[in-house]
Amino acid sequence: MKKKMKYLVRLTKKAQLIVFALLLSPAQVLGLGQVTLKIGPETLRFDAPNEWQYAESFLNAPLMIWGPDTGSKRVVLSIYNTKQDAKDISKKNFWGDYDKYKSIKENWLKKNSGELISFYPFEIKKITKNGKSATMGLTYRKDDLVFHEMNYFFACNDKMYTASTLVTDYLLKKYGRDLKEVLSSIECLKK
Repeated sequence: MKKKMKYLVRLTKKAQLIVFALLLSPAQVLGLGQVTLKIGPETLRFDAPNEWQYAESFLNAPLMIWGPDTGSKRVVLSIYNTKQDAKDISKKNFWGDYDKYKSIKENWLKKNSGELISFYPFEIKKITKNGKSATMGLTYRKDDLVFHEMNYFFACNDKMYTASTLVTDYLLKKYGRDLKEVLSSIECLKK
C-alpha cells in the first residue's frame, strides 16, 4: 500500500509540473496584429485575429496557431518547414504520390473508427501572399463530429513550407473566415 501511495504522490507531482509548464508555455494571446517569427531558415509574418494564440516549437510543430478557446475543440493551424526545394510546387506529385496519401488517410480512418466523407482534390491556387500554393485534404466523421483537415504547401525563398489545419465543421462555419485571413496573410520575408 505504501508503494502505491508513493507512486500516486510522484504522479501528482508530475501532473502539477506539467500544468505549471503549460501555464509558462510560450503560447501568447494575439490581437489583430502582425506576428513575425523565424521558422526554420526563413522569417514568416502573419496577421492574428483577436483571441487567437500561438506557440513556437510546440508538439513538434515549429509554429502552432489556435483559434479562440470554445471550451472543447479549437481551430488548429500548424506551420512546418519541409526542407524541400519549392521549385516544383505546381507539379501534382512534387511531395509524393497523391493516391498513396489517400490510402494512408483511409487506413488511419479505419484504425480510428472514422468515416471518410470526401477528399479535397489536389489544387494549385493562391493562398498565401507568396504566390502559388498547392492544397489537398479531406473531410471525415469521427465521434459524431465532422472534421476538415487541409494541407497548404507554399514557397518561401525557394524552400517548401506547409500549413496544416484541423477544424470541426461547426468551428469552420464559425471561424473559417478568420482562418482564411490568417492563411492569406502569411508572408515570407525576403532575405
